[in-house]
Amino acid sequence: MSRAVFVLGMHRSGTSAFMRLLAAFGVYLGDNLIEPQEDNPKGFFEDRALLDLNSGLLGSVAENGRYGLLSLGAEFHDEETFRTELRAYLESAYAGCSLWGFKDPRLCLTFRSWRDVLRDLGVSHSFLVPVRNPLEVAQSLQKREGWPIGFGLTTWFLYMFSALEYAAAAPSCFVAFKDLFGDVRGVMERVGRFLGEDCLAHGEALDAFEGEFLDAGLYRNRDDDAQLEANCRGMESIPDFFASLMGFCADGTVGPEAIRELLGRHREAFASLASSIAGSAPDYLRAEMHENSLTLKKYVNALEDCSGALAENVKAHEVCKENYAKLQRRYEDAAQALEESRQALFDSQDALQDAHLVIAERDATIRLEQQQLAEIKRSKAWRFLRFMAKFGARAGVVGKSGRNLRKGMERVEQMRAYKRAKAAHALSAAVDAAGREEIRAVEALREQSRRGRHVVFMDYDFPEFDAHAGGRHSWLYVKLLADLGFAVTFLAQGDEGKLYIKHLESIGVHVPDRSFFMGASWGNWLYMCREEINFVVASRPFPSVKYVGLIRDLMRVPLIYFAHDLHFLRLGRQQEQTGDVCEGEISRCRTAEDKLIRRCSHMLTPSTFEVEYVAEHFGKQEATAIPVFFYDDEMLAGHEGEKESGSLLFVGSFEHAPNRAALVWFVEKVLPLIVERHGDAILSIIGSKPPEHWGLGEHVRLLGRVSEEELEQAYRKSRVAIAPLLFGAGVKGKVIESMAMNCPVVGTTIAFEGIPAGEMIVPVDSPEQFADRVSHYLDMDDAGYRSVQAGLRQYMKQYFSEDTAKALMEKVVSSVDTDD
Repeated sequence: MSRAVFVLGMHRSGTSAFMRLLAAFGVYLGDNLIEPQEDNPKGFFEDRALLDLNSGLLGSVAENGRYGLLSLGAEFHDEETFRTELRAYLESAYAGCSLWGFKDPRLCLTFRSWRDVLRDLGVSHSFLVPVRNPLEVAQSLQKREGWPIGFGLTTWFLYMFSALEYAAAAPSCFVAFKDLFGDVRGVMERVGRFLGEDCLAHGEALDAFEGEFLDAGLYRNRDDDAQLEANCRGMESIPDFFASLMGFCADGTVGPEAIRELLGRHREAFASLASSIAGSAPDYLRAEMHENSLTLKKYVNALEDCSGALAENVKAHEVCKENYAKLQRRYEDAAQALEESRQALFDSQDALQDAHLVIAERDATIRLEQQQLAEIKRSKAWRFLRFMAKFGARAGVVGKSGRNLRKGMERVEQMRAYKRAKAAHALSAAVDAAGREEIRAVEALREQSRRGRHVVFMDYDFPEFDAHAGGRHSWLYVKLLADLGFAVTFLAQGDEGKLYIKHLESIGVHVPDRSFFMGASWGNWLYMCREEINFVVASRPFPSVKYVGLIRDLMRVPLIYFAHDLHFLRLGRQQEQTGDVCEGEISRCRTAEDKLIRRCSHMLTPSTFEVEYVAEHFGKQEATAIPVFFYDDEMLAGHEGEKESGSLLFVGSFEHAPNRAALVWFVEKVLPLIVERHGDAILSIIGSKPPEHWGLGEHVRLLGRVSEEELEQAYRKSRVAIAPLLFGAGVKGKVIESMAMNCPVVGTTIAFEGIPAGEMIVPVDSPEQFADRVSHYLDMDDAGYRSVQAGLRQYMKQYFSEDTAKALMEKVVSSVDTDD
């Protein structure tokens, strides 16, 4: 009977080194191994075909992440096809092999689909399980992938727990990774006994493994148990689980009863961590998935645009099919459909919207002529030609370069007209009866408005005004535009906030039917209704940046960029403080915001600091600071209440990384100083999506998300609001809201950044200064406190009134009316 040995362990745990050791014992690893790479120059020793089959089982990277974590507890991708293809490949590639091996760390997640195939083929199997300190693994993944340490530790636990589920049902040998570098001969003897092989019979190959393959560079991150425990606060099951595995390594081979007992002790912890990973992927994993999804869409659109070339060049077509075969199977079907019908390309509204952009970017000749035209237009000869053209002059004029400027000008103008006509034809070709009805509806909306003008407001989702500051910021200005007499249409990329559509419609805002969008894309709707649009407001950089060229070049309408903050600036500050932000994400945001800032007619931002920043770094003078929130006199006067002694309040969503970091800093370093002086001090924390288990002590109350009425009541009772932000960008809505509720705010420099200076705006950045400022308000008598509240009302009326917001918006709209 044939026997298979599987190396079953977590990524970065030495699985490649143990595969090389198996090869030294004569275990057959296949003849189609993947090549070494920069992050593993010694080699992976993985059969390429088996690796691809395993990847196909997990599905696409966009669905499950690079490490397949989101497949936990889910059905696999096309499992029956996988088993058929696996059986066929093993019969052809490993037939007649008495002892063969394979490794892919993701076998910890997928081996359940291998067992039936191995049994049907009469192949017995066993496991070699490498064990490495989880902190060493997490540090290696942080350097390689940019993962936070806590997420790396969780991933190690989920992988190793899943591996033990399989190890309990087959002969298994546990080996510590560190022993390869401290007792390599002992490891060889243990593995040899497990394989039933004599070390002396393989002496030359084992000597080569020790002398040539192993070196200190293979073991760079080394940590002890004390460091592991220090990094596992809140995850105490991980050090205990690792200690048990190291006990298995000391024994070498372990009976199934001991493995099942260990699994039973930690099954509850596994279920909790697996549920958190599968149910709510972390921001950085969502970002990875979002990037892969965008890249995927870009590749497919490029395929569609190049279908003619693909039909003529079979070799290029095969290369493209190989690249896309690793993506979802539906895209393979799309590639075949492209061969069958060129006309089918023009049924995809998404592809048509990007067609003119792809052509322009890849046509080097057109770019060169545009550059030459720009040089000509800066010359005196160009201006002379345009002047002479008014008088019917047609004679060629030769400039210093020796070129006929008139002919060059006509050629470029003809090319521009051709491109505009081609893109316009593509975008308008699919307007059907429903589209014409939508155009008539928008026309009627514009004509019935007081101003007879129509504005489109674009955002990534519908404004959840009672969930987070960004949603409330967008809601206030959509409502303001409607109050000023404009016809307003709201376009949303996502639909998580679709419950808020009824609120938009209640104030007269038009929300188009989703059927016009082709996968939540706005391009076709915008171009279809272009004659009825007077200007566009783009809120936040994504996905608005995708439509800059369409709005400015094809539709030729003014664009107002509604920046909540400078994303790249906020992420850069977060990277400096925590080191948990991918540099690629910062670069992506900067590129998008650079394009929006430079090409928009006017930029709106809540921060006076950011107005100065874009003028200095982007040369953008058309920028205005607007109130992040604004209030009428009645709202500002109605928030008196009996304050509770020692009551502190923090308001902010836990989804926002600056809020989480701020609370950790305040609770650990500032609150103890305050409690020493005020034993009755209690911090109430209000915000959506709070953590389930977060031990904050007896002086902290975690309230989570509350209603608008409950939030207002919390402000009435709280004596001081805190904003201990360590990084971020833009004006902080929580600061403005607290002052509007007549509650004094103590905040850091970042918290008050971009807010107009005032007597109550006193930034404090050290724990001692922060505690002193809080105590200042807690110790204040009633007369002094009422005086502070009166100053807050006066400050809010001056800078954050509804009249101020309306005046600023009127000024901005007037300025963009002259935009060409």
